[in-house]
Amino acid sequence: PLSALAPAIAARAQPAHFLLCARDAMFLQLREGDALELDFGGEKHSLPVHITDDMPEACIGIPVGMSGLQGLRMPRELAL
Repeated sequence: PLSALAPAIAARAQPAHFLLCARDAMFLQLREGDALELDFGGEKHSLPVHITDDMPEACIGIPVGMSGLQGLRMPRELAL
């Protein structure tokens, strides 16, 4: 989004990352900060993983609109 380019917002924004619950991260053998690559219909994106208790199982939080992920059509079903 355009607001992400504003200096005040950009200074406070966290780097883009995928969100996973602890159980899914353990199943995928991923730790905090490990890279996870997802394929969005032939368009591959790799971001670090952030593990959180706020994410339900079998879901991935995707920062649509953040740098490098603009234009993704959501929602999508992904298979890991």
